[in-house]
Amino acid sequence: MPAVEIKNLNFIYSKKTPFEKRALQDINLTVEEGEFLGLVGATGSGKSTLIQHLNGLIKLQDKKRSSVVVNGMSATDKKSLKKLRFEVGMVFQYPEYQLFEDTVAKDVAFGPKNMKLDKDEIDARVRRALEVVGLEYDKFAERSPFDLSGGEKRRVAIAGVIAMQPKVLVLDEPVAGLDPVGREDILSLVKKLQKEVSPTIIMVSHNMDDMARLADRIVALKDGCIVANGTPKEVFCDRKLIEDAGLDLPAATRIADKLIARGVEIPSDIVTMDALSAELGKALRSRITVAAKANDGVSEEDENV
Repeated sequence: MPAVEIKNLNFIYSKKTPFEKRALQDINLTVEEGEFLGLVGATGSGKSTLIQHLNGLIKLQDKKRSSVVVNGMSATDKKSLKKLRFEVGMVFQYPEYQLFEDTVAKDVAFGPKNMKLDKDEIDARVRRALEVVGLEYDKFAERSPFDLSGGEKRRVAIAGVIAMQPKVLVLDEPVAGLDPVGREDILSLVKKLQKEVSPTIIMVSHNMDDMARLADRIVALKDGCIVANGTPKEVFCDRKLIEDAGLDLPAATRIADKLIARGVEIPSDIVTMDALSAELGKALRSRITVAAKANDGVSEEDENV
């Protein structure tokens, strides 16, 4: 059973008014359990509207044709909606702005308390969630979240989500506003969370380098429609599609294109810096070998003989 299954999803803002705007059109999407899905698209393409359907924050407008099912639970079933919301962890942009309790422990415990868990289970979840995000319980539990650094606040906010032990974790621009070090810390944390807490990750990002490096599969939206659905290589190697969707290519792909145009013999399907480095290493070693043979007066034809 897929972790997420969306069928014929449509959504219109300000329906039947002069300000009517179609945000989603006939979205059909399946996300398998254990998959890291990258969701990309220009501003206004429908990304946020789509992910807010996953836990019922936005309700289906056409229940007869459309369906959203997460871990076997329908987003339209009022009986299972509360449980579904606990199983879909939502981390929005700048989640630290949602902190409100007077201690870190109380803030992280808010979700588990709403799950009506007993005190021992709540305490255990708070302790584990803080440890997982890299904050020592004894050091941070009784501190005010408002006295923490920006990166620490974001980790506390994420801890509050994973304390509910969601099976699907949805992140909307989780590294927005962070410096390069903070970005890498949070992205490493996201991969850790996939291994230890939430096996299925759906991440929205405008950073194509992050998507190319982290995602198993990328779905691109344009004007509320899915215009690409495939591996990072499949999506980013379609240069025209990326341009039409208003997206950037990963930096490694842009660099590779410029090098190829200058005669460097490397593949055109490079999407990550690691892959670019590896291919440039191969190209350099090949040139060194050819140069060494030329200096020794040995041609490739002579060597084959």
